[in-house]
Amino acid sequence: MKFDKEPEVHIATFGFFTSFIWEMLQMPFFDVGSADYWERTLGCTRATFGDVGILLLAYALEARQSAGHRKPWLRRKRCFQGTPVHGMSSPTRDAG
Repeated sequence: MKFDKEPEVHIATFGFFTSFIWEMLQMPFFDVGSADYWERTLGCTRATFGDVGILLLAYALEARQSAGHRKPWLRRKRCFQGTPVHGMSSPTRDAG
């Protein structure tokens, strides 16, 4: 079993990068006192690790709730069909 094939690794990696970008984009809107740019970056990095921990916890809880299987909800076939509303479709379960 390869480590990089586990979904947790992909969730953590994607979550880290998206959360870090989000933290950096919202930082100018907060008063951080006399912190220089490096201290702001370290603060955003710590917050990002917290976000990744929340993502992995939510994933683990959902995987545990999924009928005793390890990750069956990742393997379910889903079909995103429906009437587009404001550019979005509503997810519906495939009948087959």
